[in-house]
Amino acid sequence: MGCQLLSFQGCRRDISYTEQQFKEREREEKKEEEEEEEQQQQEQQEQEEEEEEEEEEEEEEEEQEQEQEQEQEEERKKNNNKKNKNKKNKKK
Repeated sequence: MGCQLLSFQGCRRDISYTEQQFKEREREEKKEEEEEEEQQQQEQQEQEEEEEEEEEEEEEEEEQEQEQEQEQEEERKKNNNKKNKNKKNKKK
């Protein structure tokens, strides 16, 4: 009986050791999952920031183009007004 008891205790030690390994493995896997999730979130945030920057740049470019077009249109109007005045003055 003593022999059986000893082998049973040895089995129990093996089981508890295996449980510790299992728990440790679970902790490691959970940690890896958290790190992976964090990395994905960081990458997503960086991508969103890049997209925002690109949108802002595009908006700025569009605004500049519109301003330039407006200035050109105003310049054309001024020039046309001058031409018209000159024509009127020549007719007189």
